[in-house]
Amino acid sequence: MRTTQHPRSAPPSSQHGFTLIELMIVVVIIGVLVTLAMPSYQNYLRQSKFAEVVAAAAPLKLGVELCIQDRNNAVLCNTDTAAVINGIPPFQATRYAATGTVVGGTITMTAVQGDGLAGLTYVLTPVLPINVDQTVQWNVGGTCVAARLCRAPVVAVAPPANQQPAQPAAAGG
Repeated sequence: MRTTQHPRSAPPSSQHGFTLIELMIVVVIIGVLVTLAMPSYQNYLRQSKFAEVVAAAAPLKLGVELCIQDRNNAVLCNTDTAAVINGIPPFQATRYAATGTVVGGTITMTAVQGDGLAGLTYVLTPVLPINVDQTVQWNVGGTCVAARLCRAPVVAVAPPANQQPAQPAAAGG
């Protein structure tokens, strides 16, 4: 006697697809990757938003540098009613930079309260040049340094005049 198969059922060897456990493993892997990537992505967004605060300080920096060159000190470099006389332009608020002030040459920028910036500050303090051919250097401070959204510049310090730089040790062989 001959057995016949139902016409709608296919032989087991020709079935294709994924099992439920395979699909669940893929979903778990994607979930783990998203969980690991989200903090990095959110920090990246905060850094890009705070970059606008740093960029908004550029006109104020230029104005303070011009004021220092003209007056040979930073004491009179302020944003007040006479700011135009000092060459410091008025601050223009941006989407992420709420305020910008200059007092005695020190620039203080404040970020907006929302968008993950929580009113972080960016403070630039001028370091006056010793010689006329040098430029104004800036010390970076504020709450953005601790939040790792801005970096304090690394300034190389020259050795004292009476001290020679250390010589590298000769390789022995």
